[in-house]
Amino acid sequence: MAHNSTAAAVDPRSGYCATTATFHSKRQPIPLPPNTSIDITTFIAARAHRSTTAFIDAATGNSLSYSVFFPIVCLSVMSLGALITTTNPLNTKYEIAKQIADSKPILAFTTRELVPKLADTGVPIVLIGEERVPSDLGGSPTVKIVGTLDE
Repeated sequence: MAHNSTAAAVDPRSGYCATTATFHSKRQPIPLPPNTSIDITTFIAARAHRSTTAFIDAATGNSLSYSVFFPIVCLSVMSLGALITTTNPLNTKYEIAKQIADSKPILAFTTRELVPKLADTGVPIVLIGEERVPSDLGGSPTVKIVGTLDE
């Protein structure tokens, strides 16, 4: 949070303060919980926006609510002492295969729509946003789904 002495030096467009060489959020601060011993995962999961619609696909009408899967997965993996590598969902199957070859992951977390990009990699997959393994994915010999993660 910017102190009054540096507030004037913070660029309102970028949030950068040349005096402290620090980027500040341009958003209003969120209230932190009064319980200082609460862990970050519990705090994020308790946020009220959890079921608020974030995106609507104009072509299909499908909607996506705000989700806490990404921070929960990342924080859980880090708490185990394991490493995380992320990929851009816009990457091609071949770009993702190259990243897999470089990082040698032992598990992938992804959504149903991105499963085809992981086919033939041999990396076990946990599906995010699914209650159970969909029948059209569960029997595929090129996809190894080992579990699901749902709200």
